Amino acid sequence: MVVIRKKTASRGALLLDISGVIVDKPDSSQRFSKLSRQLLGASSDRLQENSLFDIVNTIRQAKDDRNITGIVMDLKNFAGGDQPSMQYIGKALKEFRDSGKPVYAVGENYSQGQYYLASFANKIWLSPQGVVDLHGFATNGLYYKSLLDKLKVSTHVFRVGTYKSAVETVYS
Repeated sequence: MVVIRKKTASRGALLLDISGVIVDKPDSSQRFSKLSRQLLGASSDRLQENSLFDIVNTIRQAKDDRNITGIVMDLKNFAGGDQPSMQYIGKALKEFRDSGKPVYAVGENYSQGQYYLASFANKIWLSPQGVVDLHGFATNGLYYKSLLDKLKVSTHVFRVGTYKSAVETVYS
């Protein structure tokens, strides 16, 4: 859930606490889960969902609000989101920064997704005992030849035309 704390009477920074995952549209059943956690103190294994568009609209409104002097992103409970969503939030944070207001990121540890969002900040704070866990982006091709050999499956491959390399996973 995105928690926004701002005093309306005075100037100050906007605390953007993104806990859980970012989705385009949160599941409507989450409302009841959130209410039960608040009322009963019940814990849930399900991650909190945050609306991508709520986050971006909040950042854009803060950019034009004279009482908001900056953004502090609390990323310690942020679990991630898909790459286009993260880029969209990053674009909004860059627009906010370009307006002359600073963005600060605070975290105890940074996963790859947390650090990606933090990279749009003017300053990044990390706990002295914290860790930054970056792996980079990678893909692995799946090749089935050894599996097919073990299962004693024979293949007959005919390669013609533009997509003649499409069957490489079967015989490589």
